[in-house]
Amino acid sequence: MEYDHVSYMALQMLEIDEHKYYLSEKLGYDVGYKTTLNDWVKSGHAVRFRETYEKHLPQVLKVCEEYCPDKCKGIENCILTTRRLHELLEDDGLEGKVK
Repeated sequence: MEYDHVSYMALQMLEIDEHKYYLSEKLGYDVGYKTTLNDWVKSGHAVRFRETYEKHLPQVLKVCEEYCPDKCKGIENCILTTRRLHELLEDDGLEGKVK
């Protein structure tokens, strides 16, 4: 099965947005994307996302094809919800994991 970089980036942005939400909640203010991305990488979430995505690649691509039959619509137009992404990747999300 072919690795789809556009789908990967779109789904990764869902995870980064979730990370931003929880990090901002923890700190009590909107931390912005620069802080979020730095924390995303330093905390190991980026590596864990890549490993989980690659482990579930066939399922991910199947669902992406079902949701976006005309190919992935990209980062700004991904219609998968964060909840559906967690179900697909068989993880429990970031809630409680932002340190």
